[in-house]
Amino acid sequence: MRSTSSSPTMSTTPSAKSSSSRDLLAAGASGPIWCALSRRYGKRPCFLASTLFDIIGTTVGEAGLSYEYLLAARIIQGFSTSAYESMIVASVGDLYFVHQRGLRIAIINWVLNSIPSLTSIILGQVTAGLGWRWLFHMFEIFLVIQFVLNILFSPETTYIRDSSYDIDQTRDENLEELAKTEHRREHPETTVVEGGKFAAQISDSTKPIPAKKTWVQEMAIYTGVYSHYSMFKCILGPFITLFNPGALYCTVTSGLLNAWYVGTAIIAAGIFSAPPYNFGPSRIANIGIGPFIGGIIGSGVIAFTSDMVAKWLTRLNKGV
Repeated sequence: MRSTSSSPTMSTTPSAKSSSSRDLLAAGASGPIWCALSRRYGKRPCFLASTLFDIIGTTVGEAGLSYEYLLAARIIQGFSTSAYESMIVASVGDLYFVHQRGLRIAIINWVLNSIPSLTSIILGQVTAGLGWRWLFHMFEIFLVIQFVLNILFSPETTYIRDSSYDIDQTRDENLEELAKTEHRREHPETTVVEGGKFAAQISDSTKPIPAKKTWVQEMAIYTGVYSHYSMFKCILGPFITLFNPGALYCTVTSGLLNAWYVGTAIIAAGIFSAPPYNFGPSRIANIGIGPFIGGIIGSGVIAFTSDMVAKWLTRLNKGV
């Protein structure tokens, strides 16, 4: 989910550009807060709250009684949208192994950074034919549908794993012992007990597999606390992570991708709506054709090669 903050059709006036910049500021400032809340209380309630806030912000924008209403709508939308942009990649990490994430991350980047170019083309025609308020009307429809789908089909992905797997937090990774533990979990030894019956011999490090949750349990909005760190530590965590070169590289590259796209969308509207071009909303929106096609090509290449590269590098590093 992404609000219409990146649409060039919404940035053809100084007031619209000002509200879009405040939308981006709200999105950037609220990202660490959403991350902290998701780490402590799980991602599902954050996704639901994010969509609900976006519905409220879009409703304010639909009213459009004054510039202040539009500004308030964009700020609320920015605050809510950042939850998806900051947590969706973490959800992929919850669900898939490292060698399975490349395709999913490529799809996410395509949706967040290429699909908006396509929607801008469509919304440009809507703005020219029906007026800019219909951007909010249409967005509201999809938000309500998304909210219902989230409630019914979006379970919590955050979980508390066994401490033996926290090899990134220990000085000695001890991968051999971890492999033995995994083997014992998958192939428990059996011994003959009194009466000639067989019983599984479970080591101290093996915990019983919990019963499968029912649909109602999976769709619970609140599923407990997943971290006992204070909110201050959770908010500070993403900034401390930047001292890790790998995390810093990922943050800078993904941040530049988003910054270039959003910045280009806003600047292009300001440039091409003025003389000598004098483009209207529909013609400005058509500028997104190139980025959309480029996004398909780039995301396609990454989608088909990243997982293969991850497996190849793992083999070079002897399975680690």
